[in-house]
Amino acid sequence: MFTNAISIMPTAAGLILLCSLGLFTGCATIVNGKTQDISVSTVPPGATVMIDGQQTLITPSKVALRRNKDYVFTISKDGYQTQVVPVTGVLSGWLLGNLVFGGLIGGGVDAATGAGFTLTPESIAIVLQPLQPGQTQLAAPTGPLSTDERAQLADKMKADGIIDEKQHAAIKKKLEEERKNSTAPNPN
Repeated sequence: MFTNAISIMPTAAGLILLCSLGLFTGCATIVNGKTQDISVSTVPPGATVMIDGQQTLITPSKVALRRNKDYVFTISKDGYQTQVVPVTGVLSGWLLGNLVFGGLIGGGVDAATGAGFTLTPESIAIVLQPLQPGQTQLAAPTGPLSTDERAQLADKMKADGIIDEKQHAAIKKKLEEERKNSTAPNPN
């Protein structure tokens, strides 16, 4: 009888340790991960996609991006108008749920790893418009877009059906928070 108790002890201790490790992770980290796949397709295919002026893809393609960062996709193809699409990391419902049910540790893990965010739009599908006779290709942005430029692009993406009302509202809310933070007086 004593021998059986000793052999069960390591199993029980391992189970308790495994369960307690769950306290130090966030729900969104487990469910979503730190990155999100964004698919990009164009009609016609074969367009070049620059992400933040660096990473280059050819459509159709898919790329894994960190969830807690904003990106600018510049899509171009010879003979067609360049399209600029901002991809914005907005707070995910998983983060709020984790704060309510998982506490501050899990919520903090989700926020720190970026798993508590969702990139919007989740996929990009663009019908490229041919250049008109005499029209020249627009230059790709060389630096970060201003908050106003990102807001205008979000409005255009909603009007073009690239993002829905919920995604549009989340982007606008984040941009409004950025405006408030940038105009807030510095406490120093």
